[in-house]
Amino acid sequence: MKVHPERHLACRFNIGVTRPSFASLDSSHVRWLFKIQGEIIMTSARTGLSVTLLNSAALGALVAMAVLPPVAHAQQAPAADAPSSEQVVVTGSHITTPGFETPIPVTSISQQFLQTTGTLQTDTIEYQIPQLIPRVGFQSAQGSPGATTFNLRNLGANRTLLLLDGRRVMPTSYDGTTDANILPVSLIKRVDTVTGGASAAYGSDAVAGVVNIVLDNNFVGLKGRLQVGETQYHDNQEADLTTTFGTAFDDGKGHFVISGEIYTNGGANAGVARRHWANQGYASVPNPLFVSGVANGQPQTILIKNAQNTNGSNGGLVVSGPLKGLMFGAGGAPQQIAYGTFVGATFMQGGSFANGKSAGGNTSAFTPGGTGDHEWQFSDISPVLSRQSLYAHTSYDFSDSLSVWAQAMVVSQYAGTLVTHNLDLGSLTVHIDNPFLPAQVVSQMTANHVTTLPMGRLNPDLGFNYAIGTNNYVSWSAGANGKLGSDWTWDATAQYGANRFTFKLENNRNNKLWQQDIDVISNPAVGGASGVAVGQPICRSNLANANPNCVPINIIGVNTITPAQAASVTGTSWNAWPQESWDFAGNIQGVPFKNWAGEVSVASGFEVRRLSLHGVADSNSIAQIWQTNNTQPFSGQQEVEEGYVETDFPLLVDVPFAKQVGFNGAFRYTNYSTSGGTETWKLGLNWSVNDDVRIRATNSRDLRAPTLNDLFSAGKNGNSQFTDRLLNQNYNIRYTAGGNPDLAPEVGITNTAGVVYTPSWLPGLQTSVDYWDINLHKGIVLIQQQAVIDGCYLYGQTGLCSFITRDPTTNRITFLNGAPFNTSDIALDGVDFEVDYGFPGSDIWSALSGNFAIRTVWAYSDNFNTTQQGSTVNSVGTGSDPKWRGLATITYSTDTVTAALTYRYAGATVYNNSYVVAPQGGVPNSIDQNDIGSRSYFNLSGEYQIPGLPNWRVFGSVNNLLNTAPPINAGSAFEPTTTSSQIYDVFGRTYNLGVRFNYD
Repeated sequence: MKVHPERHLACRFNIGVTRPSFASLDSSHVRWLFKIQGEIIMTSARTGLSVTLLNSAALGALVAMAVLPPVAHAQQAPAADAPSSEQVVVTGSHITTPGFETPIPVTSISQQFLQTTGTLQTDTIEYQIPQLIPRVGFQSAQGSPGATTFNLRNLGANRTLLLLDGRRVMPTSYDGTTDANILPVSLIKRVDTVTGGASAAYGSDAVAGVVNIVLDNNFVGLKGRLQVGETQYHDNQEADLTTTFGTAFDDGKGHFVISGEIYTNGGANAGVARRHWANQGYASVPNPLFVSGVANGQPQTILIKNAQNTNGSNGGLVVSGPLKGLMFGAGGAPQQIAYGTFVGATFMQGGSFANGKSAGGNTSAFTPGGTGDHEWQFSDISPVLSRQSLYAHTSYDFSDSLSVWAQAMVVSQYAGTLVTHNLDLGSLTVHIDNPFLPAQVVSQMTANHVTTLPMGRLNPDLGFNYAIGTNNYVSWSAGANGKLGSDWTWDATAQYGANRFTFKLENNRNNKLWQQDIDVISNPAVGGASGVAVGQPICRSNLANANPNCVPINIIGVNTITPAQAASVTGTSWNAWPQESWDFAGNIQGVPFKNWAGEVSVASGFEVRRLSLHGVADSNSIAQIWQTNNTQPFSGQQEVEEGYVETDFPLLVDVPFAKQVGFNGAFRYTNYSTSGGTETWKLGLNWSVNDDVRIRATNSRDLRAPTLNDLFSAGKNGNSQFTDRLLNQNYNIRYTAGGNPDLAPEVGITNTAGVVYTPSWLPGLQTSVDYWDINLHKGIVLIQQQAVIDGCYLYGQTGLCSFITRDPTTNRITFLNGAPFNTSDIALDGVDFEVDYGFPGSDIWSALSGNFAIRTVWAYSDNFNTTQQGSTVNSVGTGSDPKWRGLATITYSTDTVTAALTYRYAGATVYNNSYVVAPQGGVPNSIDQNDIGSRSYFNLSGEYQIPGLPNWRVFGSVNNLLNTAPPINAGSAFEPTTTSSQIYDVFGRTYNLGVRFNYD
C-alpha cells in the first residue's frame, strides 16, 4: 500500500462471529453478533508520531452503523441481477469481458434507492456519496443559480468528469462545468462513481474521478410520477411530474423510449426569517481591541452575535470625521448612533439609535423604515427553479453483429434568487451645499470646518439585485456497435451539443447615473438649469443644462428615494454564453489470445472533440458602470485529439494464495490545440486471494486541461467587501479577474490500494477498505480576492502581494487583480470504508417475509495540503471539508411495502487550520473560537403498493427527521453565510409525498 513517503500505514483486524445467548432474546430474533478488534495506525517517519485513525471502538461503531444502513453499491458497477455470462460495461474501464472486476473503486446507487428516497434532482444524489462535496449554486453572480455540479474529494467540479452512459456531457456554464440537473432523473438506472483517477480511460477532467449516470434505455412500458414537497417552514415547495414510455417494434429488433419532465420549486427566498438559527446576526470580524504582541486577552478575530454595521445605515450614517456617528432618520432628522461593543471599521456588536431602536444594519436583517419596528429578512436559502426536459432514444438491431442507435435531449431551465441590495458602505460623499441636509447639520459642518461628509447608506429603498440564470440545452448523438467474429466488438459515436446560458442581474445599479443623481445642489440664479425654479434641487451635472436628464435624488434620511427615482438609476445587466461541442469516438475491444492464466483482453480507441464558446454582454457591463457583474465578453475554442489502449492481462490462476491475479493497464495520448500533447496512464492490479478476499491497487497519471474560461476570459469586474489583513478592517474593494492563455494542463498522480472482503460463511455481506492519495501538480488556480489578501499577509505568499493596489494616502486597498496560474500543488489522502449486507427478514423473525438491505459508506480525509508561493496550507477539517463524512441506510422491502432509514454524518470542522485560539491575546492570526460542530441527520422514506392497483404505489419521505439545525459559520461579509458548507442541511425538516405508476 503506497502512502505518503514520510508516513507508514498499518492495519490490524481480528473479526470474530458468535451466536448470541441472551435470556431476554430468542436466538431466532438476532442471528449474529460481530466482535471486531483492530486499529489503523499512521506513523510519521520524520517525527515518530503515531496517530490512531480508527480503533476498535470506532470500528465497532462503523459496523454498528451497518446495522442501521443502503445507498450505494460499491466495488463495481454491474447490476446485481446481471447474468454471469453477460458482457457488462464497467464504469472506469473500456474492457467488457465477462466477470471483469475493475481494480479501481466504484460506488453505485441503484434505481430502486432513488425511487425509494424520492429523488427529484441530481443534487440529492450528492448527499448519498460521502466522497462528494455537495455543491449547489444557490446564489451566484457567475454561474447559474441552482446549478448542481459534482465535486469529488473537494478538488472541484472541474476535476470531476460527468458522463452519461459512459460519454461526456457538454458544459452548461462558461467555466466548463455541467449542471447535472439537465439529465433525466426518471430514467436513471444507476449512478456509478469512480473514486480514483480515470483520465487514461476517459480523458481530461477525471483527476478526482468520474460520475457516470447510466440510463435505462431499454425500458418497455408506461410509467409516471407526481411528487410534491415542502419544508415545515412552508417554503422550498417543489413539484415534479414525469412520464416515460418505451416500446419494442419489428419483433423486438427495434426499441424506442421517450421521457418528459416538468419540475418547479418555489425556493426559500427570505427563508432565514423563518429559521431561528439563521437570524441571529452572526459575523466574524477583526477585533478593534487587538494589539499585536500585547497580552490583553484580545484575539485578532472574534465571532460575534447581533452584528451591526458601522459604515452604513438605512438613511445614511457619517462614518468618519468630527461628525462621525451622525445618522439620518425619518424626514432626514439627525440623530446620534449609540455604538455597541467591539466597534470596528465595518462591524460592531449591538448598538442602537438614540431612541433605543435597532441601528438598522443587522447582518441578517435590516429595517426599511429605519425605525427598527419591522425587520426584513432578505437571505435566500434556495432559488426559484423550473425545468422542462424531453429525452428520446431509439435503437435497432439489423443483425446479431450490427446495431444502431440515436438519442436526443432538450432541456430548458430557469433559476432566480435574491443576491444583495445596492449598498454604499462608507463610500458616499455628501457636500455641504446639498439642499437636503438639515440646517443644524450644515451649521455643525461649518463650525467644524468641513465641507463634505463621508457617509454610508444601505439603500433599502433601491431594492435588491435579483439573479436569473437560464439554460437552453439541446444535444443529439448517434452511434453503431457490433461484433467482429466471436471475440471482438466495436462501437462508434457522434455527438453534438449546443447550450446557451444567460445570466441576468435585475435591479443592478448604474453607478455612473447614481453618482450624478446623488450629487445635489440648489439651482442657482445664474448658470443654473433652465426650466427649474431658483433654489430647487438639481444635479450638479445639470448646471448650464450639461446633463438635463439627471434626476436629483435625496439620500438624506430613510425612504427618501421614490420608486421612479430608483428605476432611473437601476437596470438589468446581462451576459450570455452560447457553446457548441462536437465529439466523435470509436472503440474496439476483444480477446486477441489466451495466456497461461486465461484470456487477455484489449481495448483501443480514439476520440476527437471540438468545443467553442462565444460570450456577449450588455454595453454597460462592457463599460464597467454597473455596481456589480460587469462581465466582459470573450471567445475561444479548443480542439482535442486522443487515442488510448487498455489491457486486462491475467497473471496467475488457481495457485496457492492466489485464485486469480490480473493486471489492468491503460495508456492515452492527448493533443490539445491550446496546450500541446500529453500522456496519461493507469496501472492496476487485482489479486483474488480466494473466494472471500480480493486486493486491488492502482497507480495513475491523470490530467485536467485548462477550460476556455481559464484561457481566454476577458475578466469580470466587481465591488465586494473583503478583510484587509494589514489594517485589520473590512471594507468594499474593487476587483477583477481574467484568463491566462499560457496555462498548461494540470497533472495528478493518484494511488489507491484496498481490500474487498465477501465472506462465504455469510452470504450477502460485502465489505471494502480503500486507501487513496492524490498529488496534483501545476494546479490551475484563480486566486480568489480574499485568498490574495490572506496569502500576502497571513501565509507568507509574497508573490501575491503584486495583485494588491493600495491608496498611497490612506493605505487602503483600492484594487485587487487576479488571473489563473499553474501555481498550486495539492496533496490529499484518506481512507474509504463500505459495508453492504442483504439478508431475508426471516433470519431475524420468521414473521418477516421481506428482505433487509444494509449499507454504510464512510470517507475519511487525512490531509488536503495546498502549496502556493512556497507556503503550504492544510485545509482538511475546515468548513467545506470535514475529516469524516458518512452515510448509513437500512432498507426493508416486501412485494407491497418498502421502508428506509438513512443516517448521514458530517464531521466537526474549524474555521481555519491556521487560526490560533489564544485566550491571552496579542497573538497574530488568533481567534476567540475556532470550532464548528458536527451534525447527524436522519431521513425516513417508504413506499406502499395501493391495494387492488398492483401497478400503482404511493411514496413519501421525511428528510432531516429531527429538524437538526446546521452550525453557524460567522462569515466576514455584510451578510455572512449561515453554515460552513452545503454538506449541512439548511432547510430543516422536509416532507415529500408522491404517487408512481408502472405498467410493463
